[in-house]
Amino acid sequence: MGTGESSEDTPPPPPRPEEPEHHRGVALLLSAAAVLAALIGGRASILSADAATAWQEGTRAKVKESAAYVESIRYIYGVEVPRAMLVTEARFRVEELSDIPKQERFSNATRRSIAIEKKTQQGVLEQIAPASILASDPKYRTEAGFGPVQMLIDEREQLPALLEVDPHHVKEEGDHLGEQAIRMIACSIFVAFAFLCGSLARGFPGGRRKWLGSGAFFLVAGLVSAIVVEVM
Repeated sequence: MGTGESSEDTPPPPPRPEEPEHHRGVALLLSAAAVLAALIGGRASILSADAATAWQEGTRAKVKESAAYVESIRYIYGVEVPRAMLVTEARFRVEELSDIPKQERFSNATRRSIAIEKKTQQGVLEQIAPASILASDPKYRTEAGFGPVQMLIDEREQLPALLEVDPHHVKEEGDHLGEQAIRMIACSIFVAFAFLCGSLARGFPGGRRKWLGSGAFFLVAGLVSAIVVEVM
């Protein structure tokens, strides 16, 4: 009886407080937001680095292209034009010697001298003409003799392909990567709101379901927007 009475008089243990489930949801929300923020920030850093690399490559390509243009101008006006002047001078002499009017009035010795001079100039022309593309290529011939500007235009059109550079394309690629990095950083705004909702859910348990739901929404919105920016 004593034993039974002692067991009946023993007060029941106090009820264990229920584990607040919202703590687990807050932890998951904040952890997921932290991971997503780290991923977005890392990807934005990679895009920014790629954009900077593309801009640097575009600058180097532009410098290389500009140096080639300067060398092309130097060659055309420093080498081709003097050669073309010699060829044009010889060609004009041959033409003038061929078009002397009323040669029948000249003495035999004069006509013979003219023929010898014409043959000499013709020989000189045949020797020096192949050395000058500007003077020998028909597309550069003009009424005044030759056109170095057209040759310069052709050189400018061919140089990028010969140098295997495209500064404008590389720069545009850098601009695209830079804009993509900015848009990726903008996606972190949704993650910041998710952090805010998680903090409010922890600080105000009364509205934890609302804050956790809102935080989950912003977290998904940040993830989806980052994926969209990545595939664009």
